[in-house]
Amino acid sequence: MMTYLGVFLVSMATLMYEVLLTRIFSVTTWYHFAFLCISVAMFGMTLGAILVYLKPAVFSPEKTQRCLAVGALAFGVLSVTAILVHLLCPLVCPGVDAATVIMIGLGVALPFLLAAFTASGISIALALTRFPGKINFMYAADLVGAACGCLFVVMLLRFVDPIAVVLILAAVSSLAGILFLTGAGERKLLSATGAAFVVFALVAIVQVYSFEQHAPLFEVRWSKGFKDFPNLYERWNSFSRIRVLGDKQAAAYPDAYGLSPKVSDSLRVKSLVLDIDGGAATTILNFDGKDLTPHAYLADEIAEFAHHLRHQADVLVIGAGGGKDILSALVMGQKHVTAAEINENTINAVNNVFSDFSGKLYDHPKVTVVNDEGRSYTTRSGKKFDIIEISMIDTWAATASGAYALSENGLYTTDAWKMLISHLTDNGILTVSRWYAVNSPPTEFYRLTALAAASLKQSGIEHPEQHIAILRVMPHHQKMIPDAMGTMLLCKSPFTAQDWRQIKELGQQMGFDVMLAPDGNKDPILAALASGQEPDVAASSIPFNLNAPSDDNPFFFQTISLKHLVDPNIIKQNMNVSNVLAGFLLVVVGITTLFLSVYCVRLPYLLTKDKSEISASTSLFAYFIAIGTGFMFIEISQIQRLGLFLGHPVYGLTVVLFALLLSTGVGSLLLEQWLVRRKGDLRVALVAIVVVLSIYGLVSGMIMNAAYLADTPTRIAVAVAMLFPVGIALGAAFPAGMNLTLEKHPSLAPWLWGVNGAFSVCASVFAVIVSMFSSITVSYICGIVSYVVALVAVNAIVGPGKAAKETAPAIEPQ
Repeated sequence: MMTYLGVFLVSMATLMYEVLLTRIFSVTTWYHFAFLCISVAMFGMTLGAILVYLKPAVFSPEKTQRCLAVGALAFGVLSVTAILVHLLCPLVCPGVDAATVIMIGLGVALPFLLAAFTASGISIALALTRFPGKINFMYAADLVGAACGCLFVVMLLRFVDPIAVVLILAAVSSLAGILFLTGAGERKLLSATGAAFVVFALVAIVQVYSFEQHAPLFEVRWSKGFKDFPNLYERWNSFSRIRVLGDKQAAAYPDAYGLSPKVSDSLRVKSLVLDIDGGAATTILNFDGKDLTPHAYLADEIAEFAHHLRHQADVLVIGAGGGKDILSALVMGQKHVTAAEINENTINAVNNVFSDFSGKLYDHPKVTVVNDEGRSYTTRSGKKFDIIEISMIDTWAATASGAYALSENGLYTTDAWKMLISHLTDNGILTVSRWYAVNSPPTEFYRLTALAAASLKQSGIEHPEQHIAILRVMPHHQKMIPDAMGTMLLCKSPFTAQDWRQIKELGQQMGFDVMLAPDGNKDPILAALASGQEPDVAASSIPFNLNAPSDDNPFFFQTISLKHLVDPNIIKQNMNVSNVLAGFLLVVVGITTLFLSVYCVRLPYLLTKDKSEISASTSLFAYFIAIGTGFMFIEISQIQRLGLFLGHPVYGLTVVLFALLLSTGVGSLLLEQWLVRRKGDLRVALVAIVVVLSIYGLVSGMIMNAAYLADTPTRIAVAVAMLFPVGIALGAAFPAGMNLTLEKHPSLAPWLWGVNGAFSVCASVFAVIVSMFSSITVSYICGIVSYVVALVAVNAIVGPGKAAKETAPAIEPQ
C-alpha cells in the first residue's frame, strides 16, 4: 500500500511541476519557449525509463524500493534546483536581443530540468514495470495522482506564489521517498529523505510568509529579457501573474494609444499600470468616484468611438481590466455598464487593494462587474446591449503565450460573433479595437474584417458591407507605439445615413482615418473582405491565412499558413512577428520531438548486443507508440475544444486533465479482471475504445450546445460526465499492454514505457500543429486512428484464438 501511495505522490508532484513550469516560463520568457522547454524536459521521463532498461544491474529487482525512493528524492531536489537556477540566471544583457538572452537562460536551466524529469521517470518506470499482476493498480495510482496534481496546483496558485508551490511539491516528492522506504531497512537514506522533507516544508512556509509581506525569499526578477521594475502589488493564479506598477502621485500623458491627435500634449493624468505576465498591460486611472471631468479626454479615444453614435446606452465591456473602458462609458453619459473580467485578482487589485486610487470604480451605481469570461457570460446573460466593447483583448497577451493550446481566446471566432450579434439590440454596435499595422499588411484587421463579414452572413445578413465601419488613428505622440490603432464598428442593422455622416464628420474632427465606409474606402482589400468576398480572392496578394476562424479552428492570431511558414520574407510582412516565430518554432519543436522519439527507439537498439528479442517485438513497439500518440491527440484536442465550452483555456486544461486522468485510472481498476488478465479481451477493449471515441465525437457537440447556457459549475460537471466514459475505456490499453509485455518480453518493459512517453510528448506537439493548420476535429480523428493502429498491432501480437497465461508477480509492493 505504501508503494501505491508513493507512486500517487510522485505522479502528483510531477504533474504539478509541469503545470508550474508553463506558468513561470510564461512570465520569464514567452510561452512558446516554455513549450519548447517543457517538451524537451519531458523526455527526461523517457530517459529515466530507458536508463532502467539499459542498466539492469543498477536497477536490479532487489533494489527496486531503494531506487524508487532515490528517484523521488532526486526529483524533489532537482526540481527546486532547476527553478532557482532559472530565477537567479540574469535573463537580461545590454546590447543583446531579448530572444537570444531568453534562449541562453533556458539553456542554463535545461540540464537541471532534464535531470529532474529523469529522476521522476526512473521512479514511475520502476513502478509500472516491476510488479506483474499489479500493473493496473500502479497505473491507477499514477494517473489518479496526476489528476489530483492538476487540480491541486490550480487551487494552490489561488493562495500562494508558484515558487512556494515548487517547494511544496518537492516536499511531497520527498514524502513519497519516505513511503517507498517503509520497511525497506534503509535507515541512512530514510533519514536523508526525512530531512529533505522537513527542509522543503519549512522553506515553503517561509516563502509563503515572505511573499505576503512583499519581501519574498525567492522571486521572479526578469521578464521577457528585461529586468522587472519594483511593483506595488503582485498576485499569481493558474493563468496569469498580475503586478501593479507606478507612482500614485506622478502625473503623465495617459497610456491611451488611440487618443485623437487633437488632444493636447500637455494633458497629464495620474495612473498605474496593471501588468499581465510581462506581455500585456491595462491602466488603472485615478478617480475620486464622483467627478468625471478630469477624464473627459477619454471621449477622444478611438476605442470609445461607438459611444458617440449610441447615447444613453446599455453597455457591455468584455475584459474590464483596470477599468478604463468602464470609465469612458461613464464619461460619455451611458445608462449602465456591465463589465466581464475573468481574473479575480484583477478585480481585487482595482476595487479593493487600490480602492483609494481607483475610487472603487467597480462599485459605481451605474456599473456591474462580473467575475466571468466575456463570451461565457454574454451567452448566459439573456440580455441585449446597445454597445458591446472588445478593446485590445489579447493584444500582446496572445503573443506572450504563443499560438498554442492555451493561447487563443474564443472571442475571435464566427461562433462567438454570431452569439454577440444576437445579444445586440436592433441598432446595437459591436466595437472591436486592435493594433493596425502601418508598415506592413494589416493582417489582423484583414482577418477581423473577414470574421465580421462571415459572422454577419451566417446570421442571415446578405450585405455585410452596410454593417461595418473601420477607423484608424496614426501614432502621433512619443508614448505611442509605432503602429496605429484601429476600431471596427459592426452594427446589427445597416448603418443609417445619419450614422455614416457622423462617422465621417467626427472622424475628421478627431483626426481619425475612416478606412472603410460605403463611399470612402481607403483600402480595397478591406472593402472586398467586408462585402463577404472569399479572402483567397479578395487578398490574393497577401500570403497569409485570412479566413474567418471558427470554434473548430480558433487560432485568430496565427495568420501564417503552413506552406509559407519557412518563407523568410513573411516575417518582414507581418506585424505580429512573435506569432509567426511561435508558429515556426512549433513546427521546429514537432520535428525535434519526432527525431528524439525515433532515437528513443533507435539508440537503445544500437546499445543492445542481443537484438533477437527486440526484432521479435516490433508489434509491441507499434502498440505502445500508437496508444501514447492516440491518448495525447484525444487529450489535446479536448483541452482546446472544452476550453471554449468552459469559458477559458485554463478551465479546459484543468477539467480535461483531471477528468481524463482520473477516469483512465478508474478504468484501469474496473477493467482488470476481463481486460488486463486476458489478452483476447484486449482486442475487444480496443474496439470498445474506438467505438466510445466515435460516439463521443458525434454526441458531445450536441450535449455542449444544450448546456451552453448553464453556469460554470454545471458546465464543468457536464464536461467531466462526458469525458468519464472515454477515460474508463482508455484505461485498459496501457496496463493490458504492459502485462502482455511482462509475459512475453519482460526485459523490454521499461524501454516500452519510455517509448510510450516519448511519442506522447511528440503527439502533444503534433496535435497542436494539426489543430492549428487544419482543425480540432481532424486532430481528434487522428487520435481515433491511432487506436485503430493499436488494434492492428495487438492482433499481430496475440494472433487469432490464442489464450493468455497468468503470471505471478515477481515483486510484491510494500
